[in-house]
Amino acid sequence: MTQYYAYKRFRLDRAPKNTRILITCFYVMISLAVAVGVINYKVRTHLTPSGTAAWYLGNEDATGVVDELLFPKTVHELLDVTHPHLFEQTLIVFVLCHFFGLTRVRDLWKRIVYVASFASVLLDVGSPWLVRFVSPGFASLHLFGTMLLSTMFLVLIGVPLYEMWIGFDKEESYDWVRP
Repeated sequence: MTQYYAYKRFRLDRAPKNTRILITCFYVMISLAVAVGVINYKVRTHLTPSGTAAWYLGNEDATGVVDELLFPKTVHELLDVTHPHLFEQTLIVFVLCHFFGLTRVRDLWKRIVYVASFASVLLDVGSPWLVRFVSPGFASLHLFGTMLLSTMFLVLIGVPLYEMWIGFDKEESYDWVRP
């Protein structure tokens, strides 16, 4: 689909206002969902490797006082999170990448963003399994995956929004954007 629009020289800054409003509303809702997800993850793990490890491995053996008693995540619990996240995040990233494909960003950077976006989904859904069943050392990888996924959402949403509502002057050019 993106190739069809790219072939027709479709540009987001020239899209009809109704189309730009529709895409912007979608971006607002996705941004809210990502923000709630990050807040949820912060509440559960405090965005630290030790908090992440405790969330997946439990803290029932911890010495000292703990705020909340956590038990190790079971295969069932991990599957209940992995299955919908894999579908939903993949679909959302796919749609966002299509819109991003309609920007004036150079093709090389588009490919880098596409690969990084889908890799971040894999890290986000796969690293809890590594933390739980391989080593708590993978908790840092999970944090990195969460930060990468959040960053990719910002790029996939921010660049098209900029082009739709602000656009580019003919003289304006960046090294990552086609002249």
